[in-house]
Amino acid sequence: MTSEDPATETETTVIETPVSPGPASPPAEMPGPPTEGDGDVTVQIPSPGIPSPPPVPAPPAIPAPPAVPMP
Repeated sequence: MTSEDPATETETTVIETPVSPGPASPPAEMPGPPTEGDGDVTVQIPSPGIPSPPPVPAPPAIPAPPAVPMP
């Protein structure tokens, strides 16, 4: 039983090792490198096969309400 206790601690140490490089992974998600951020690039630049959606027409200008004279 006692020999198993140290083994448990050893596993914890091994788990901590992959955790340190973890923080270095988030930068890969940044839109900086297009190769690593294929997911982000696809959202910004549509694939050639998919036609880009037509530009949304600007809403009609709302006429300004008539100025109400101050009492």
